[in-house]
Amino acid sequence: AHTGISLARLEAEQTSALLAHLLQVPDLPDELRRSVVDKSAGNPLFVEETLRALMDAGAVVHENGGWRVASATDVSIPDHLHGLLSARIDALDPEPRRTLQLDAVIGRSFGYRVLKSIGDAPDDLGDHLDKLERAGLIVETAEVPDLEFGFRHPLLREAAYRSMLNRERRAQHAR
Repeated sequence: AHTGISLARLEAEQTSALLAHLLQVPDLPDELRRSVVDKSAGNPLFVEETLRALMDAGAVVHENGGWRVASATDVSIPDHLHGLLSARIDALDPEPRRTLQLDAVIGRSFGYRVLKSIGDAPDDLGDHLDKLERAGLIVETAEVPDLEFGFRHPLLREAAYRSMLNRERRAQHAR
């Protein structure tokens, strides 16, 4: 049994308000705000992931307890959510990106012990998971009885999964 809930897209003013609330930058350049509002098409996840991408790119920096736009001119925002998520994953260092891909093969949630049991799990797996958690790609979902993580959003898992070659996916599934 389930109940379907239809959610309307955010209006431009609502998207702009969400952007202002999340970032809290008083002097957000109008061009950047318009670009995020236009490209997000009212999708709150797109707004949030755009902000994370801007932070990852150093265009928005944390300073003195708040956020500041360092440079918005050199940053290009993909037109689609999938492209935005893929770009964030591609920007990761190779080792944490590989760990994220292994996570995606396991599923929406994955245990530390399962990851460690995979033949080519890195020795510094804990560091990789910490980096992925700080990047907002995964979240810790349980500590007891075993340490477990999950993707922050199913679309992140899908983007990580699709970033692998088919033959590599098959090999990992076989493990």
